[in-house]
Amino acid sequence: MKKSGVIILFLVFALLFIPFSSAVSDLKLDSVILKISLKQGDTISKSITASSVNGGEFSVQVEGLEGVSPEEELFVLSPGDVHTFDVVFNSTDLVPGIYAGRIKLTDVVGDFKILPVVFEVESKDVFFDINLDVPPQYSSVSPGGKIVAQLRIFDLTGLNKETALGPSEIELEYIIKGLDGSLLNVENEKVVVDGQARVSKTIIIPKEAVPGDYLFIATAKYRSSLGTSSYLFSISDSNTEGLSFAGLDFRFISVLIVIVLFFLGIILLFVYLIHERDNLFLELKKYNSVELARQRELLLTQVQVVKGKRPTKEIKKEVQEKVTKLKKTQEKRVKKFKDLKRKGKTNDMSKMLSKWKKQGYNTMVLSSKLKGVGTSDMKKQMSKWKKQGYGIKKKK
Repeated sequence: MKKSGVIILFLVFALLFIPFSSAVSDLKLDSVILKISLKQGDTISKSITASSVNGGEFSVQVEGLEGVSPEEELFVLSPGDVHTFDVVFNSTDLVPGIYAGRIKLTDVVGDFKILPVVFEVESKDVFFDINLDVPPQYSSVSPGGKIVAQLRIFDLTGLNKETALGPSEIELEYIIKGLDGSLLNVENEKVVVDGQARVSKTIIIPKEAVPGDYLFIATAKYRSSLGTSSYLFSISDSNTEGLSFAGLDFRFISVLIVIVLFFLGIILLFVYLIHERDNLFLELKKYNSVELARQRELLLTQVQVVKGKRPTKEIKKEVQEKVTKLKKTQEKRVKKFKDLKRKGKTNDMSKMLSKWKKQGYNTMVLSSKLKGVGTSDMKKQMSKWKKQGYGIKKKK
């Protein structure tokens, strides 16, 4: 393939995918993990701050965790905006122990970002607590490897010699658990603690362990008392680094395969675009894109009008519903076009496109009007758009 052809192919690839990049790809959170420790029966709210260069609409869901719930299930970020939302942790109905799950933030196209969550619930009365110290070199281990931890168990009643429990037998439990709830390893032992004690623990990771994020959980149980501590680490399959085939490094082969598949994908994409590149289809895509952008602008203008008059959650929900409705309408247009093209009815395609364009923003404004926005406000916006030349006219 000539150099100019490669450049053109790259530009086509970039133009096709960049406009449709996921809003969640540049979403940033102020935490990489959310770790909360409560006594049984307590409740606390934790604030999470989200920011985005491109902005977008995001839903918030909690997966795999009881007693954890977001105070808002949907929020909208303007480009460059920052938004803070609260997550409530309620241990009232939970048995003492350590719970793991995640908060999932999903954008309008279904892409998502994950925030791992660790929820430690201790008994109401804790007589013996525990600290877990894992050296940094064990933050990532391989299947078949090991993780070493230093534990410090101390008597919380020992501050006063008269009330100190003295030598007591404590049951220690060590658990390796995935953030998806999978159980990898459980071990138990008993130690006698007089004031405080130190324990060194080594756990072998099974060779069949699946790479991912895991928790090293340690609990100290004494009668009804349960003290907890945890450490987040990852299991990664790094054994491939030393593998080779025919004298070539395995990693090099993997990268080479990825590059080949990448260019094969571009070639297939190019062939597909040649087949589908139809002037009427391109015109329809342009019309749908501009129409969606104008609807978002119109909705944002109306949000400023009704802001403070209606609950924020209600406004956000209505905005999301109207954007979704327009997207479904546009999907029906594309489907109709494909049916007409398959039947070879090019004239009908042209007439259909002209009909949609003539409807223009007059139809869109009626379907995009938010509750609480007056007709006069909508007419002012329409007049402003016409002066700016936003109307779409059919090409001659």
